[in-house]
Amino acid sequence: MTRASLPEELAETWERRPREARRESIGTRASHISRDGDVMLVGYAADEHLDAVQRALAGRGRRVARVNVDRWPLEGWQAHRPPDDAWTYRGVLCRDVDGDRPVAHHAERCVRVSPASDGPAARVRVFATAQARMALFGMLGAVDAPTWINDPWAAARAELKGNQFCAAVRAGLRVPRTLISDDARAIRAFVDEVGGGVVCKSLGDPVVWESDRSAGFLYTSQVTEGVLAGLEDRTPVPAIYQERLIPLAEHRITVVGDEVFAARVRVDPDAVDWRRRLVDGVAFDAVSLAPELEAAVRDTVARLGLRFGAVDLLETADAVWFLEVNPSGAYGWLERRLDLPITEAICDQLLADGA
Repeated sequence: MTRASLPEELAETWERRPREARRESIGTRASHISRDGDVMLVGYAADEHLDAVQRALAGRGRRVARVNVDRWPLEGWQAHRPPDDAWTYRGVLCRDVDGDRPVAHHAERCVRVSPASDGPAARVRVFATAQARMALFGMLGAVDAPTWINDPWAAARAELKGNQFCAAVRAGLRVPRTLISDDARAIRAFVDEVGGGVVCKSLGDPVVWESDRSAGFLYTSQVTEGVLAGLEDRTPVPAIYQERLIPLAEHRITVVGDEVFAARVRVDPDAVDWRRRLVDGVAFDAVSLAPELEAAVRDTVARLGLRFGAVDLLETADAVWFLEVNPSGAYGWLERRLDLPITEAICDQLLADGA
């Protein structure tokens, strides 16, 4: 019998909020999207960030075309006839192209609706979702726009953590000692090499498992001796293993083009992941970065081919360390708490090029 993997062992269970509690948004009320306009918005119907940009653009008198990727039949287009059927916009804000519909999870995290666990219906749904995603990518490939935030192909590459670590180092940032592996012996050897403690992180989607009412979420988690002792009989899945650093503070840096919005939160040195406290509230302060650090952060995002990136940094007593970039990271909570004009900066970028 297959034993639990290390990420499954470390995943924390979070109860889902009832589906009917999901808030309505601008996107859920859309029924038809014009094929021309100043800006195209692509993402989930209930994405508050798309709603904020849509409202801001409307306030500037701009026409907005919106495609909600979690609505099927897909809102905004019912048929695409390439190569004659091309669309032109001044800018495209593409936050997500995954056709699975999200359900509120906790704080600003989401998990997907679970399909039937087995059988023909589940396999047909997987097939249909894959086909819808391919159709969406094909449609986006026909869009002519000088500005993409972010180009979905660049965003897919930028999601790869190994790629991020290399880009950060080349930009002059420091990265903790890291292992990406599914080999139990290699994981044990890495823990012995580091000596001062190791944490486990997901390579991508942090939702390890899900059911109708709950989900297992892999925060950055300490790899304990007890967990290591059982690895030999287990079937690990690939994950990120990094030396554990003792933080004085963590930074969430939101990069929009050349603009940088920095927020800093003081953390308990014993805390492994401050996101666990988002439910109860985390006190962030708006800060300014040292010029060389700000330049390195901008360079990292640019090297990944992104115009928008949410960058996480960790500050220790003697250095600042790069953790990750999220090409479609949440920023609404920072905008609300710190009055940072991130939405307006995105609108400026979308309208900067073109006639």
